[in-house]
Amino acid sequence: MHVRNFAQLGPSGALEPRTIHRVDCARPTATLHAPVLPAFCYLCLVLWFVAHQRDFQYAPGGTSGSPEAVGLAGFAEVHIATEDDERIVGWWAPPRPGRGVVLFLHGTPSTLPDTVWRLPEVQKNGLGVMAIDYRGYGSSTGSPSELGLRADARAAFDFIHAAAPTSKVAVFGESLGTGVAVALARERPVAGVLLNAPYASVLRLFELRGPPLPYRWLLTDQFDSEA
Repeated sequence: MHVRNFAQLGPSGALEPRTIHRVDCARPTATLHAPVLPAFCYLCLVLWFVAHQRDFQYAPGGTSGSPEAVGLAGFAEVHIATEDDERIVGWWAPPRPGRGVVLFLHGTPSTLPDTVWRLPEVQKNGLGVMAIDYRGYGSSTGSPSELGLRADARAAFDFIHAAAPTSKVAVFGESLGTGVAVALARERPVAGVLLNAPYASVLRLFELRGPPLPYRWLLTDQFDSEA
């Protein structure tokens, strides 16, 4: 508040000082505007997360190559069509007579050449093996999403069932692939499920480790294995 002195005519006709008080409104206005900036920044963070959330979940691309190039014997590269017209790359080793097949779903960031040390361990027991690169990974077409990865797993299972119709199929999921494996077990008659480094849901991971955002309403690909 500012105080200023002015002169005015008094009863006697002489000039007399008069004090006028003016209220300064600048400070209350600044106080009202103070919460607006943090709210705006939070909104920007929310919108940025919505636009980039899959960058935190997937790592498409990566190396590609043939089983022969990485020294895998008994494997052939196959191309599998999915129900939504993508084509995923798989490495396929058929089972011995009377033996089952393991469908391997890798984690991220990873592609088929990164699984070279894992696959022979399964194959040496006489089991068949199918490992796939999800859409967008390696040489597989498309872009990754929860619905897309689940479609990829179903396509791989159906390929195995057609190629080895008498063999039971178990699914082995690792890291990101554990959520895909659990979803596949709900959608296809798998003989067993093996999970390495599993998670209850991606939603819970973000809630535990991410900044405080309403992930339940923002996260598109939740991979909820508890549902």
